[in-house]
Amino acid sequence: MSDIATIIYSEINRLRDARENKKEQLNVVKELVKKAVLKFYLDWTSYRNSVKYNTSAANDILLDYVNLFIDVSVEVYDILPMRLIDKVTGIATRIREGVDEMELVGIGITLDEMFSKPDECAQDALQIYKTFNEYFKEVSYDY
Repeated sequence: MSDIATIIYSEINRLRDARENKKEQLNVVKELVKKAVLKFYLDWTSYRNSVKYNTSAANDILLDYVNLFIDVSVEVYDILPMRLIDKVTGIATRIREGVDEMELVGIGITLDEMFSKPDECAQDALQIYKTFNEYFKEVSYDY
């Protein structure tokens, strides 16, 4: 897994260490999710803009993010608004569907068509990042 994944998993450990301090915990969780979705967007965009790509390598990258998003969602499940968690796990589900579709694609389909679902997921991840604070407008935390 990449260096940023290592950083994100270290943030998960930081979250576990902050369980006693609820305000710190919330800050760590917010940073964790924002880093995960932005990392996916930037990593996938970089991969798609490269000249060397294939479905096997793409599948590996995408499945790493499915696992990362699920791991992050498990850690933040009782802390963040459910609709945010649903968005992140929804992206993971759609990425997995895209990987499954790539394995079924026959000859005669363009790479843009093949990668359309992961491309949409990357855009959704960027949208989560850009509108992140919107998820917390109607949530109150007693700290």
